[in-house]
Amino acid sequence: MVGEQARKEVNLWIEKHTKGRIRNLLPTGCFSDSDAAIVLASALYFKAKWCVPFDTSKTEIEDFHLLDGQTIKVPTMKMKGKSFHFASFKGFQVLRMSYRSADYKYFSMYFLLPHKRDGLKQMLERLNSDPSLLVGNLGTREAPFTKIWIPKLKFSYQLEARNVMEDLGLVLPFKPSGEFTKMVVSAPDSEKLCISDIIHKSCIEVNEEGSKAAACSLATTVVGCARIPKPPPPRTFVADHPFMFLIKGFKSDETVFAGVVINPLLKD
Repeated sequence: MVGEQARKEVNLWIEKHTKGRIRNLLPTGCFSDSDAAIVLASALYFKAKWCVPFDTSKTEIEDFHLLDGQTIKVPTMKMKGKSFHFASFKGFQVLRMSYRSADYKYFSMYFLLPHKRDGLKQMLERLNSDPSLLVGNLGTREAPFTKIWIPKLKFSYQLEARNVMEDLGLVLPFKPSGEFTKMVVSAPDSEKLCISDIIHKSCIEVNEEGSKAAACSLATTVVGCARIPKPPPPRTFVADHPFMFLIKGFKSDETVFAGVVINPLLKD
């Protein structure tokens, strides 16, 4: 395929496989007709409804406290009088909200909220030093809630990952010596194919109904339950400052999406 034709076909494939969530990932003129011997693409689309959805009539504008000390107003989903899985660690707490069985039977969204408004960095440092905290269901168990506040989210993120991969020591695929020629039947014997870049884009929307998320990457060239002696005390979970989220499988322990929310109003 010549460059512009290849670009259009790849963009259409991505749009189709992400249900229209990611469009025009490759911009016009991103490679010339002499480029793009190989385009490797993968896409993931995730849409699921909460087991216990939020009531849209309860969503209100509330304060959200940014890391620089500013306060902004954001649409905030609200719920009370329900039970969800919860865990508390030194410096942060975890709320687990499950998706409907008909959608994704064993998937849940985890909200990791620092106790302090400016505690995101410390929380991420702890998780980085002790990844075991993110294994399984993150130690959550069912507890009643008197208040749950979570901001509505809708944003996307794009990364050109070649520099990141090279910084991690993965350099061979980006050199002619990486040799991807055998992947292409029509490639001349004298032409050494390599990967010029890796582009990743993801987007997610979290609302009263549930979650919609999509991701695409391009390369060019039953946990047991212990008996609880007494019910846990009622909890509150007010995500009015920066937090982390995960969408992960309950049985497979597979994390399909992860991110950090600094400002719920930012789209990119």
